Amino acid sequence: MKLLFIPILLLMLGQNQDSIVDIEMCELELSRSGMLADRIELHCINFNDDKKFFIKDFTIKLPGQPSEEIKGTRLSGNARTYIETSKELTLAVIFDIKYAYQGEEEISRENIPYFEIKIVE
Repeated sequence: MKLLFIPILLLMLGQNQDSIVDIEMCELELSRSGMLADRIELHCINFNDDKKFFIKDFTIKLPGQPSEEIKGTRLSGNARTYIETSKELTLAVIFDIKYAYQGEEEISRENIPYFEIKIVE
């Protein structure tokens, strides 16, 4: 039974890795106040012609913290507290973004990249 389980697990992991490769990634710098704003504004050369847009309903991962699912446009809970108080804050990853908007117009529900954000003062 163990011998059958391991190849199936490896096959499943391989499928997950393939799906990760297909996701675009954008890197950018954002201030601490930009991360704590009522809505996080991003931009990416390969998405929305590098025009600024804001996001809604997403997941954020901060160093040493569990991933946190955010409902709405602004950080809440542990993610907000961590960014407000951390002195060694340098990197955040935002992924699984459900909605992207420019102004009040929804620009996409598909192919929204994930973001590696270097947080600067």
